[in-house]
Amino acid sequence: GLALARAIARDAAGPEGSQRDISLLNTVMLIGPAISPVLGAGVAAYADWRGIFLVLGLLALGTLAATLWSLPETARHRKPLRFGQMGRDFATLGRNRRFVCIALGGAMGSTTTYGYFAAAPFILHEQLGVPGGEVGFYVGGILLGALAGTWVSRLRVGHVSRDVFFLLAGLFAIAMAGGFLAAAWTGMMTPALIFALTLGLMFAAGCISPTGLSASLDAVPELAGSAAGLFGAAQMACGALSTFLVGIGPQHDLSCGIVLTGATILSLILLWLGRLSPARR
Repeated sequence: GLALARAIARDAAGPEGSQRDISLLNTVMLIGPAISPVLGAGVAAYADWRGIFLVLGLLALGTLAATLWSLPETARHRKPLRFGQMGRDFATLGRNRRFVCIALGGAMGSTTTYGYFAAAPFILHEQLGVPGGEVGFYVGGILLGALAGTWVSRLRVGHVSRDVFFLLAGLFAIAMAGGFLAAAWTGMMTPALIFALTLGLMFAAGCISPTGLSASLDAVPELAGSAAGLFGAAQMACGALSTFLVGIGPQHDLSCGIVLTGATILSLILLWLGRLSPARR
């Protein structure tokens, strides 16, 4: 569903409007996780936990009905569904240096913060003494940064070039991650500081994610569906790897700072290499 929605946005808007539509799509996708805990708590208060699944089922049925009723086929390059052809499409993307660099750089820049989400309860509650009931506000609140970054990425179209935007967002992410690492290294981390730094990181991630996705789909436009799938897979892989790495070491904030700083630096390098790589078909 995630990859298909992104490919549909690219097909429907074309290369000129894909950045705006993908940014809007990402905004909607971020609103869901932001409000779902509140809505879920309300449903559970009036019913029980089974009511949550009933609501999800009704929402899924509504989505299916709306799709069947109003969404036409958007693919400009339709192909029969054959696993052999899918494999060849993935191989073509794997040989395209521009796509690989942008997809990996965009994935690292947008989902490495998953590692912080995993470590946040240990950092905030165990190390900094934040009450358990308040941890959710420190973690959920930074999604506002991602929403803001996604919206800025939409507004930059027609005003700031994609390459310059990548550079600015990447440098800002490195600054936020470096500040996180410095605060953890020197023992100066506070709840307010960690909130400000991770809010900034999520803002940078919100800038990079739709811009990187749009750039990776434009690398091989005729394979937009396969490209969207691989970009999503790269995001989940980077998120899972960062979640694993932050658990290494006895000091959670230091481990998290090292992972975030390394990932943001590598993300910017890869995005810059993708800019320099020639387009290949």
